Amino acid sequence: MSTHDVFISYAHVDNEALLEGQDGWISIFQRALQKRLGQLLGRQVAVWWDRQRLSGNQYFDETIAAACESATVMVSVVTPRYLKSDYCNKEVEHFAQSKPIKVGDRSRLFTCVKTPVQRQDLFQQMEHKLGYEFYRAEEGSGRFREYDVFDPELKPMFMAALEDLAQDVGKLLGLFEPNPGAPRHSSITLKTTTPKAAEKQRVFIATTSGDVKAVREGLLRELQTREYGVTPDHAFSEDAAGFEAELVRAAAPACVSVHILGASYGTIPEDADGSYPVLQFERLKQLAADRPQDAPLARIVWIPRGVEGSSEKQKKFLARVRGDATLGPLDELLEGSEEELKERVIAKLQTLERARQEREERAAREQKAAQKRAETGGLDTGLRASMTTVSKVYVISADDEGEDVEAVERALGAQGFDVISSLELAEEETEAEREARHQQLLSECDGCLIYHGATKLSWVRAQIDEVRKALGHRARGPMRGQAVYLAPPVEGLKRRYQVQFPKLEGSSAPDRDLQPFVQQLVEAPSTSSVLPARAAG
Repeated sequence: MSTHDVFISYAHVDNEALLEGQDGWISIFQRALQKRLGQLLGRQVAVWWDRQRLSGNQYFDETIAAACESATVMVSVVTPRYLKSDYCNKEVEHFAQSKPIKVGDRSRLFTCVKTPVQRQDLFQQMEHKLGYEFYRAEEGSGRFREYDVFDPELKPMFMAALEDLAQDVGKLLGLFEPNPGAPRHSSITLKTTTPKAAEKQRVFIATTSGDVKAVREGLLRELQTREYGVTPDHAFSEDAAGFEAELVRAAAPACVSVHILGASYGTIPEDADGSYPVLQFERLKQLAADRPQDAPLARIVWIPRGVEGSSEKQKKFLARVRGDATLGPLDELLEGSEEELKERVIAKLQTLERARQEREERAAREQKAAQKRAETGGLDTGLRASMTTVSKVYVISADDEGEDVEAVERALGAQGFDVISSLELAEEETEAEREARHQQLLSECDGCLIYHGATKLSWVRAQIDEVRKALGHRARGPMRGQAVYLAPPVEGLKRRYQVQFPKLEGSSAPDRDLQPFVQQLVEAPSTSSVLPARAAG
């Protein structure tokens, strides 16, 4: 028995040429897939497909059974005739019974849809995933056009869909190799050392209207090439109730959602009051608002430059999106090129990845600081014992006071606190990302110290207002202490002004000056969020 890399399962009627002298669609598909896989893997790829004209009622012969058993993957070309064929169903069943259908989180069964079908009509082993579409739906008319290599307009779409399929099949085949020293007919097995799955974030790419489907597919290919996970991996239900449940599940693992909005309104699910793009935009807005701060969902909305909508519904929807005041600090509205969209999505993912790494590093620092406090902390034994729940202090200073504020930050660090400086926010790429990080720190910190050096009093009052606003929206409970540190020289208006936070007069010994703030952080009961007043000077 020969070993095959790929078994192509199809209905023979789908390989009948429409015009004399042309090759059938399956023949062209098979040749192109085999050649592209060979290029991707750098070797000959064995593809088996039944060239005989077998009827749907003919017995399932031993040749085809053996080919199913020896193949590493199966590619099913789905059409209405394919799903009505008992013979094709047997091929899929026999393939699935001959070996584990799953390899990690990947399936050996690839579904290519040549002609639109209902998802619920797919064979059970296909997990109701529509897979790779080789057709383009025309919204409004209910018509579609299959990707035809003889049509100059549709040939590039055929090649793009085939490239997606070939790369995914190639990645799976790359995990396998022939048994060294085994007979030629021995089945291929999984490599003992497989490439480590990329530990990267997942992206939710909302389904789109037909006019911008190619943009979505281009972004999908870019993300998959960079080994980011992408959801959803199947078409949504055609009824509103099923769509809602599937949408929530698909969005759950994502840290970024991308909404590509075109001129068309899009298909409306049964019993729904909006199209798929509209419903996803609205629902993801709610899901993003409900996310905890350590697991954010950032939304990127993209509209082709100058597009206004081809219907009144779409015009109103786009106008609402463009004027949406609910776009959060992590959200972005883009109107530009496809390349700009790809660049911003990748940049957003990289920013979120840095934030995740920063959280992990901070947690490690906090653990180390807690251990240090328990052993040799800078406070007396009684205070060290009560510091088990206090660790993080956020120091807010103007951008031009970096060197001056360092002494204060070092003094707090020497006491065993994990000190985060607002100057670190300069590492974020956009103003929106800096603001989001600032709000996150206000929500998470145990204490907040506003450094008043040479900056204006109006800046200090603005920071105090920011902190006070954050106090009412903290998921971690009340902040244990806040203060304003007056950097020397302390004179004139700086000494006299009154604010709602206590003022600590600084000197050449900041470790001593900070003790009232440190002690309040350590000793404050959980219901306290404001330091007792202490006059400076």
